[in-house]
Amino acid sequence: MLYQFCPCCGGRLTKTDSAAPQCQTCHYIFYQNSAPAFGALIMNEQGQVLLAKRQHEPEQGKWDLPGGFLDYGEEAEAALKRELEEELNITAVKYELLDSEIGDYVFQGREFKTLNLFYLVTEYQGTIVAKDDVASVYWFDKQNIPTSGWAFNWISKVITRWQNS
Repeated sequence: MLYQFCPCCGGRLTKTDSAAPQCQTCHYIFYQNSAPAFGALIMNEQGQVLLAKRQHEPEQGKWDLPGGFLDYGEEAEAALKRELEEELNITAVKYELLDSEIGDYVFQGREFKTLNLFYLVTEYQGTIVAKDDVASVYWFDKQNIPTSGWAFNWISKVITRWQNS
């Protein structure tokens, strides 16, 4: 259980028969849903895939896919476009939902569950420039993608499934 106190009244949260804890004082049920996030598997005209090295913690310097968390009330496709513009200076033009994975994400010493949506981006506009959370970018042939050094294990699972499809 991630939190111990009710966000409504401050009473103690306790585990119940359901998955969500409940406040002993006001009986509020505290649902701790996975945080929505996404990654973009970007392909160029030669069929290569773009991988990024992370600029910041967590997992600074490790392999990642461009992406990020959805803002409150934001649709996944809007987040995809926003993050690719922020991180790579490109606009996604042609893309489709590829896969999903639940993951563990440690932030400020706490572990959170994430629901990660993965998009295959096959057409974009602009010139790729590493910026924001991206330290550098590299292109790889589909069968020569690194097998270790990933920031998050769920990314390698999705890439492996994609490679074998």
